[in-house]
Amino acid sequence: MASIIRCGSGRRPSFAVQFTDSEQNRKTIRLGQIKSPDAIRVRLRIETLVECLRVGMIPDPETQAWLEALSDKFHEKLVRVGLTSPRAFRPVCPKLSVFLKNLIAERQDSVSKNDIRLLGQARDKLVIFFSDDPIVSGIKRDGAAAWQTWLQTPKTRGGAGLAKATTRTHTRYAKLAFKEAVARGFTKENPFSDLRSAAVASTHNTYILSQDASRVMDALPDASWRALFALARFAGLRVPSETHILKWDDVDLEAQRLRVFAPKTKSVRYVPITRPVSQALQEAFDACPVGKALVINLSRNNLNRTVEAAIRRAGLERWKRLFQTLRCSCECDWAQHFPQHAVSEWLGHSMAVSEKHYLRATDELFVRASRLWPVSALQNALQPDDVNRCLSCAPTSLDQSATEWVEQINSSEATRCKEGQQVTAKKENGPARTRTWDRAIMSRLL
Repeated sequence: MASIIRCGSGRRPSFAVQFTDSEQNRKTIRLGQIKSPDAIRVRLRIETLVECLRVGMIPDPETQAWLEALSDKFHEKLVRVGLTSPRAFRPVCPKLSVFLKNLIAERQDSVSKNDIRLLGQARDKLVIFFSDDPIVSGIKRDGAAAWQTWLQTPKTRGGAGLAKATTRTHTRYAKLAFKEAVARGFTKENPFSDLRSAAVASTHNTYILSQDASRVMDALPDASWRALFALARFAGLRVPSETHILKWDDVDLEAQRLRVFAPKTKSVRYVPITRPVSQALQEAFDACPVGKALVINLSRNNLNRTVEAAIRRAGLERWKRLFQTLRCSCECDWAQHFPQHAVSEWLGHSMAVSEKHYLRATDELFVRASRLWPVSALQNALQPDDVNRCLSCAPTSLDQSATEWVEQINSSEATRCKEGQQVTAKKENGPARTRTWDRAIMSRLL
């Protein structure tokens, strides 16, 4: 049993806990100036540790958590009297701003420039919200959740006023940063781990028709610009990361395919060369100066300005996400004619990404669907109770006209009525009864 002894006198005396170890040696742990109820709670914990050592048991989870929460100084006192083992080396936990600054500096050569940029943006938002610059372990789950809420709160209400997709991006990079903090031992858990950070599905449904794309290409200043636009709209290349590193050695006109390196995924894929791309590449090759290895010899800066001017000259309205929309339109065209796994491979992403961010129901699909079901012919030929019969006679191809469909329905009706008359003639001498063609009504279970 452990006991509490009072050391000194006065209004705030100090306390100590004395206990006898397994070798009957009396030992003392000084607690300092604390309240009497707190001293009692410490005595109970020490009694638990002494008993566990005596019988060779592991302390209960609550006692282990108490040991983990102790300061290094008091924990060392317990180590000296033999109640627990020394702690492993704990690195000094840095301030939030210092940790993020060092992390970005360390990752400069190992990750892409875009990742460094996004990590820097997440750092800025974290430093602004946690203005007191706490240590990394001082940020808890409630603080992380409050930070994400602040990102989406309008500026008029004191928030950052960011969109949902941008908020998810900042949360994703904050989660990665604190995952590294956990690995380095600065904190025990990642306070951002439960926050949603998955990419938000695109809400832009703009689809650029091939005819409109050709009008824009005709309005572009030279062959190099037309090749750039064709590679984005009819080959689905990313602009400028993939188009501006494409070389003439990557163009295989005999096999009708492009060899494309994607800096985003650090992988190589092969893309089919369609007719508009082939024509644009041939024109660009004829106009390319001798000795130039790159297909696109344009600056990466201000690409939107020149293309937007061409869109206005073509008499079209500017669409959002200029080059991304062209890439989406290319995938929509391919998805209507080729298996989705092949289309996703050509575009350089997974099928799940295609369905979430790229594929759209175009106006052409709506027109083709409406041609499958001629409404005017249905209204003239069918009654409401003939729905099941009309489904069985639905046209199987776009070549079948509405008139042929109606004739097929009428022929089916004539056959049905003839069969009904034959059945009635056979049973005309039987007892009076109600006839129906609905088998459910004729069932004995009803």
